[in-house]
Amino acid sequence: FNENDNKLRTPFKVRCGINEGEVQIFEDSKLEKIADRVIDVAGHMQKQARPDTLWLSSEVYDRLADRSGFRPGKEEVDGLKVFEWSTEPMPPEPKPARPGPLPPKPALATMSPADVPILDADATLDGGVHRIGRYEIMHELGRGAMGAVYQARDPQIGRIVAIKVIMVGTTSPDALEDYKQRFYREAQTAGAMAHPGIVTIYDMAEDTDGNPYLVMEFVEGKTLDKILTPPKPGDLRDPIPLKQKLDIAAQVADALDYAHRRKVIHRDIKPANILVTPEGKAKIADFGIAKMAGTHMTHTGLLVGTPAFMSPEQITGGDVDSRSDIFSFGVLAYWMFTGQRAFPGEAITQIAYKVVHTPPVPLREVNPTLPADLDPIVFKCLAKKPEDRYQAAREIASDLETLKAKQLLAGVTPPGAPGAR
Repeated sequence: FNENDNKLRTPFKVRCGINEGEVQIFEDSKLEKIADRVIDVAGHMQKQARPDTLWLSSEVYDRLADRSGFRPGKEEVDGLKVFEWSTEPMPPEPKPARPGPLPPKPALATMSPADVPILDADATLDGGVHRIGRYEIMHELGRGAMGAVYQARDPQIGRIVAIKVIMVGTTSPDALEDYKQRFYREAQTAGAMAHPGIVTIYDMAEDTDGNPYLVMEFVEGKTLDKILTPPKPGDLRDPIPLKQKLDIAAQVADALDYAHRRKVIHRDIKPANILVTPEGKAKIADFGIAKMAGTHMTHTGLLVGTPAFMSPEQITGGDVDSRSDIFSFGVLAYWMFTGQRAFPGEAITQIAYKVVHTPPVPLREVNPTLPADLDPIVFKCLAKKPEDRYQAAREIASDLETLKAKQLLAGVTPPGAPGAR
């Protein structure tokens, strides 16, 4: 590309991580050879990039002698501003929507997710209606390496739902059949749960391309990672007060305990899987789906997922039980209360080593205004050995409720915080 048809008209070198689906790492893989930050970032960029598009970070873009043809990407990726360039002409920037009739749609049809256009959230689906199964697609809520999520309407009862389609890609027929059997088995297990802190599963089936999908409760609200986005430099305001954070953490622990008592393990507890409603109610999403989507160590040795929130036994390929979720909950809680990762690192190897061997910095060293009783709770969750952790999530919920009551009796404001007496 750069040697024979140098459309950028400037010499440069670039490393590319090509990722179709998720990066697969096996037990005998040499992580230092493949698990570099460039692969992490490239994999996340791949989820959002258009076909035949080159993405550059702002650091590379700023050094280019000729920047023609590039334009800013729509979103930041892993905290990096990106610019995109393509051999195809750039589509014009969309103009603000004006009131008026919607463009004509194709005739009523059952479509695969790849064919479903992203509709405006306020669009009325009159005329042709795009469907997955019997469900009328309203618009896309999000898309990742493993699939896409849509807001839809069940025409039989008029209920608004969320549909998660799991893309199976180029999986071999034998592996695909095994995958689907596990998918349905796990979905049935997750679908049997009924708890206010867990997103309810209503239905499961396959689309016209053979991709399995789940129909779930649609929750008005935002994921925890969106709510607790790190503030800009100099902005000391906390988007969620301590009392509400304690309340959300206690709700998540209670929901985990409900699932664990029914022998269901999440395996992918992280901020993006916690939904919070405008009323402050927390709901865990993707229960049972995380295992189906491959974000754990399977019997074949496959490790895919979010290492920063995994337990030591997940990373090392050990036995995983409910206490693995408790460790992940501890990582989540650490991030909630400090705004920092418990196990920071630029590459998977760094993160994995810290998860297995290194204790995090105490919470009050990061934020001295936090209550002293919070550190023991979070660090008990983060014990490296499962037997040293809380043995049941209800114990975490109980300790958090006790701490919340102490904060109320103390006048809510923790010692050392601005305005404390």
